[in-house]
Amino acid sequence: SRTRNTKLLAIMSSLNLLVSSVSSIVIGRIILVYLGSEYNGINSIVSQFLMVISVFEGGFTTASIVAMMHPYEAGKIDEINQIFAETSFKFKRITTLYLSFGVLGAIGYGLIVRTNVQAAIVIAVLLIGVVSSAFNIGIVSKYRLVFQVAQKEHICAAITLCFTTIGQISM
Repeated sequence: SRTRNTKLLAIMSSLNLLVSSVSSIVIGRIILVYLGSEYNGINSIVSQFLMVISVFEGGFTTASIVAMMHPYEAGKIDEINQIFAETSFKFKRITTLYLSFGVLGAIGYGLIVRTNVQAAIVIAVLLIGVVSSAFNIGIVSKYRLVFQVAQKEHICAAITLCFTTIGQISM
């Protein structure tokens, strides 16, 4: 079962990477052709900005997985539920910090960056990135733990693939 799960995860992760990579190339090209290099630069700034504020998560997901592994293997459902409840509370705090600093940083950075693109557009693009990443940290990461502990990450990867595909098509 673990070998099958590992194969499924490898397939789903590879498909995820393929879809993300190809769509990034296509979307980058479309942005350059129709909107210009200024908007392409803003997309790069958004990615870098999100990487900087992602420090708030700081490996908490990994620590939570490690904490849940032993109770999961031992079948201690009450202990798993207790760890999951505490993890959920911590993810809410992390998400609140992430959103707070993300929004302040997006507004501050959007006001000081020099570009031909209006500051409101730069701020809006940064805020969209912050909110979607906060959702990923606050909601998705919390439930992804359950799949990771149960070694069913391929399910999460399949869901991510679907949303990535829908998101990239929407872009």
